[in-house]
Amino acid sequence: MARPILLLSDMVSGAALADMIEAADPGREVAVVTSRQALDGVFREAGPQRPVEARLIGFFTGVLVPRRYLAALRPAPMNFHPGTPDYPGKHALAFALHDRAPEFGVTAHVMVPRVDSGPIVAVSRFAVPAGSPEAWLRYRTFRSGFALFRRLLPALLGPDDPPVLPDAGWSDRDCSERAFQDLKASAG
Repeated sequence: MARPILLLSDMVSGAALADMIEAADPGREVAVVTSRQALDGVFREAGPQRPVEARLIGFFTGVLVPRRYLAALRPAPMNFHPGTPDYPGKHALAFALHDRAPEFGVTAHVMVPRVDSGPIVAVSRFAVPAGSPEAWLRYRTFRSGFALFRRLLPALLGPDDPPVLPDAGWSDRDCSERAFQDLKASAG
């Protein structure tokens, strides 16, 4: 029997991703988890001696997955980060806008306890035209995320972990909440 898929995302994205999974693997069990409280319910009995035999996939989520949950998952949990490896952290998009980044994208990576630092599986990049508004960048990032999910779906549905990109790594850039607040304060 195929392992269930747990989608950690907002409900709208989760529904779209669940439709992709259903089209690729009819009958595969899929659950959308939208909050830490819901995630806690899934992992209530889990631990290293009682693994959760499901693939957890975070998609543009702000929910932090505790270390003990990550350790209990088989196969490795994956995350789709709304930003390239140049912008790790919660506020990647805001920093890319501030920097007037010429490109942006989405990074698929293995979840590890430190946010946006796990081994990178794939990166989808797109050009950002000069002067692009936030709404355009947000929209384009979601489209890129869905396309990357679709491309990686066969590997995500398989029994093994997707291969990682051996030469890909994360920037030391800090796009955390605190760095974002500092950025806003310095802007005036």
